[in-house]
Amino acid sequence: MLTNITLHDEGEYTVDFGKVSSKTTVIVQGELDILHRKQMAQELYRNWVRGALALKYLKRGLEDFSDKAVKKQHKYLIERLGNICNTCTDESLLPHKPDKCPCQNKQQCFCYLRKKQKPRQMCPNGGFCGKMCDRIVCNHRFRTPLFTNTDVQRWSSDPWIVATCFINTPGYKGKQSAKEVDCSGLLSLCINSMFIEMMLGKVIIDGKRDAFAQAREARNDILHNPNYELSDGKLNKCIKMFKEVLEIKDKNGNTPLKKEPGVEKALLLLDKVQRNQIEINLEHEVKELREHGMSSLEDKYQTAKQQANFITYAFEF
Repeated sequence: MLTNITLHDEGEYTVDFGKVSSKTTVIVQGELDILHRKQMAQELYRNWVRGALALKYLKRGLEDFSDKAVKKQHKYLIERLGNICNTCTDESLLPHKPDKCPCQNKQQCFCYLRKKQKPRQMCPNGGFCGKMCDRIVCNHRFRTPLFTNTDVQRWSSDPWIVATCFINTPGYKGKQSAKEVDCSGLLSLCINSMFIEMMLGKVIIDGKRDAFAQAREARNDILHNPNYELSDGKLNKCIKMFKEVLEIKDKNGNTPLKKEPGVEKALLLLDKVQRNQIEINLEHEVKELREHGMSSLEDKYQTAKQQANFITYAFEF
């Protein structure tokens, strides 16, 4: 007879009498089954929080490299254009003739919008803005820069106002540093900018199955999870993908990102998250997310916290 049982008493039991044995399986039901489900729900939620923390550490590992790469990319573009301009605007620039547009999606280019707004004109300063526009397009892996993320008037002076053209989704206009850009934006930048690929050396980036693309998919799996839950297996898979970004190897087996500032520390933190060796302080984490421009993850944290409180209340009720 088993008395004072707990959830841990569930399992298979064997009683031996010399050469004779009897085996049975004990399943704990009733009130304890509800407690078990509550425990499982909380464990999956804690895994989700750990996944969100891992995403934050990946971003921190990419920040210094991204800032350096964006500045070098801007210098590279400016040096090859000669003149500069700060008079053209998003509303006035006609970068090239419509039949010469290099964009894959011509409807997203400034030249397409010329008939819907007031007449546009070519850049009066040696064609600087038109040439910059074309170079941004040709430097984009898929030739689909998002010009709603930029400000033409600041192309000659602001490296990040150029860099945000390489981010797939809107909402990044005016960002001034990697700290202000979320992890999805930094991953998009690394995927789409062929200059950044050149900086990394002989690293394979195709925007589909490379380490950056897979990490972006893992990021979406975490943030788009409707129940704010992650299994152990899914959590470990996501963290593995984040590590692969920071430890990405070129064709010669070198790891170009590992020598960048902040990467070794980020890898150490990712390892601690994976081993469940980091104590989670939600208030502290939310503050850090706000400081690092990760508003979408901050919102998810707050909503997930409310959801976790609701789960606890529902089971208690």
